[in-house]
Amino acid sequence: MEKKPLSAIMLTLLLTSMLTFAFDIQPAKVVYGSIGPQISSWYKTELHHHSVFSDGYYDLGVVTQHAKDLGYNAFFLTDHDVVGFSRNKTFDDSLQVWQYLRSPSVWYEEWCVNELVPTPVYKGTYSLHLRSKSSDSSCQRYTAWRGPILWSGDIFLNFSLYPAFLSSPQFAGAFVELMFGLKYGWETDWWDSQCEGGVTWANGTVTAPHYVILRFGVLGSEGNVTEADETIRGFNFTVTLGAWNTFSLNVTDYMVRSLPTMLAPDCAISAISLNCITDHCEISDVYFDDVALYTEEPAKSVGELFAYRNEELASFDTGTFKAFPSVELSEFLHFNHFVYNFTTSQGYYHTKQVASSNNEVVNFVHSQGYPIQKNHPAGEPDVVEFGSFGADFIEARSQDEISVWDQLLNKGVCIMGTWSTDSHGFILQGDKCTMVYSPELTLEKLLKNMFEGRMFLMINNFTGKIVFNIEPSTEPYPARYINYIADGTSATLYFEATGLTSGWKACWVRNGTYFLDEAITSTTYAVSKSFSMPNDANYWRVEIRDTSDNIIAMSEPILFKKVHNMPSAMYAHVNDFATPTGTNYTNNVIKGITSASYSSNNLTLTIDGLGTSTTVGFVGNKGRPRAVFIDGIGYIHLSNTRQEFDSAFYNTWYYDPSTNMLYIKAYQSGSIDVIVDWIPVIAVPVGGYSYPILVHTKAEPIIPYIALIAILTAIFTKLRPKTKRKR
Repeated sequence: MEKKPLSAIMLTLLLTSMLTFAFDIQPAKVVYGSIGPQISSWYKTELHHHSVFSDGYYDLGVVTQHAKDLGYNAFFLTDHDVVGFSRNKTFDDSLQVWQYLRSPSVWYEEWCVNELVPTPVYKGTYSLHLRSKSSDSSCQRYTAWRGPILWSGDIFLNFSLYPAFLSSPQFAGAFVELMFGLKYGWETDWWDSQCEGGVTWANGTVTAPHYVILRFGVLGSEGNVTEADETIRGFNFTVTLGAWNTFSLNVTDYMVRSLPTMLAPDCAISAISLNCITDHCEISDVYFDDVALYTEEPAKSVGELFAYRNEELASFDTGTFKAFPSVELSEFLHFNHFVYNFTTSQGYYHTKQVASSNNEVVNFVHSQGYPIQKNHPAGEPDVVEFGSFGADFIEARSQDEISVWDQLLNKGVCIMGTWSTDSHGFILQGDKCTMVYSPELTLEKLLKNMFEGRMFLMINNFTGKIVFNIEPSTEPYPARYINYIADGTSATLYFEATGLTSGWKACWVRNGTYFLDEAITSTTYAVSKSFSMPNDANYWRVEIRDTSDNIIAMSEPILFKKVHNMPSAMYAHVNDFATPTGTNYTNNVIKGITSASYSSNNLTLTIDGLGTSTTVGFVGNKGRPRAVFIDGIGYIHLSNTRQEFDSAFYNTWYYDPSTNMLYIKAYQSGSIDVIVDWIPVIAVPVGGYSYPILVHTKAEPIIPYIALIAILTAIFTKLRPKTKRKR
């Protein structure tokens, strides 16, 4: 049997090495999905708002019109899933739901009375006694907020009025007042200067600011006003003094007869008031009893109301404004679920139908494929203890709420902060909002980029923008994803803000501590910073504050973690995830890099998520990796250009030598290990020559390589010219 010379064996090994390593033989390209560069825009967003469909004052047209007028692009309407009170209003022996208000007038205090009395009584045990005397136009009233919605059916009003004494038919009176599109002030005795919200008419026209008032009773000169601009309609009734006068009215009929155009079906009564009015030192002394404001039976179900709301909301969309049916799940602590868009009553559900605890609320929303927000967390100690129950966002509107957010971040909970109004009226100039950086004004894209942390928080009349990143950029860093850096390396940050005012300041926060204030001296502030890492994990965020120390704008946090033994200046973080359905952007599914290690020229990144991940890293002076592979899959394809990488529909990587940046795209259905390999070179002597061989530093299944070597050896032996030895 002829022996193969050593040179043949070594040549075979060399060929094998060249084929498998030097020429980078790779597996077939399996198509998954593409992540490429996308042009994004900033979208002004309201994330927490209420309307007449829960405990708000205004209809859909009004709340969306005010948002449009202030330049909003995205509006999430988060009515409560279960309203904890009835929109029907009654007075019968109790003032529990009624608030006392009176106008700022010159009163004769000794004449003024507002109390429950046992006589005279029309029904039950008590009536409401109001008596007024004033030298100028004045009113005492009891008000109950938020009455029935027109869409629920015809609205009826019953009341009994006992006028004990009206000193002048012109300057003394008493009546019941119903208000649409108007809210009296909670904080003042009488009138909130920004109480006029507006109404939407049946033809779809929105008039804002505007209101409609209906008055029924003994009106006097103060109440007997019918305005040509459709604002006030008065209906004066004849009454008998010293006796109970009872009235049963179909309010809807009165509206149809008196208004030239009917209000939209989703308009609701903002308030019902029981009024005692006086002027010119006259006296009005009256009693009210057995008051009821209600809709016809059978009342609409909550599911029917929400289905109607969800269907109608889209009619107010434009090319630059989108409203999204959402919900505030309210049976336990309050959470925002941003996708609640069913259009039939069968689609309705409330919190206790799907969950029995705060954690289960979060788990349920995550199971639907959507992120969830914890609302108004201040004063709720369980929020910190239980990591916000796994929520993806948390409201951080006040300093107390910011403190809760910082406590969570310090515990290692990677949670994004948001600003919104939680308004039950309409958005005002100077209210807080969230600016979202997204390629499209669509539900899925907004939620994706919110989840990934591409946003900042600001008051809605701030005209500038802020960008917070780890290096100079025009885009925000995806704050959801931790940046892993070499142990002993400082955290590098870049912050840029525009639209500023000299005298404001930039406040830098590290791990919840305000540690650096820098004065702002112009309309822009752009700085690169380098900070030491006091702990293995640290985060930074930045606030812009005005001269009164009010927060004007605020960044999301950027989190850093140390990787021991990683070469100096190297770093890596996930930049993007593209899920197969465009949903499932939730922290139980998309986690980014969960661990990183460096050993023997291998950088190992454990990436947890669903879909196609794009990871970026700076490799420092290590240069181009020899290979990138996924544990259990093998080597992945090398893209020769960034364009090829961006358009790829398969596992791939690309190295940019001009910036020392590495880009990795990987498909995954869960947790994977991505290994970046810088393989050392050794010289192997073959036939008197030294050939460089790349030595793999990670154990791989060896049988395929042995089989390949055996085949090549057999071929080489077969083809080698045979010579006979002379005897």
